Amino acid sequence: MTVRDLSMLPDDVRDAARVRENGEVEWPLADTPSAIDALAGAGRIVLGLDLRSYPDGNTREISWSAFEPNSDGVADIEEARQAAHAALARDNFAEYRPLAEWVLITWQ
Repeated sequence: MTVRDLSMLPDDVRDAARVRENGEVEWPLADTPSAIDALAGAGRIVLGLDLRSYPDGNTREISWSAFEPNSDGVADIEEARQAAHAALARDNFAEYRPLAEWVLITWQ
């Protein structure tokens, strides 16, 4: 199990996070934009978002976005941040919103 170090995040963003037993970190949907900005502000590249809900104790997950570095393999922090925000603003997001109680954010 890899535990993510969240110490570089502001207290409010860190406090809103939920760290799963397997080390994954997720935020309530309402806190996700702040988490994306805080991760980027800390120099992290947001690689993807997964929408999650836990009906009846089961995990339901939809892979929602994946950020790809440019053709040289270089990832731009700001470009990744904007891509994550754009994914949350997609036209079809409302249809999947019931599955987005939590958002798993993957970063490097």
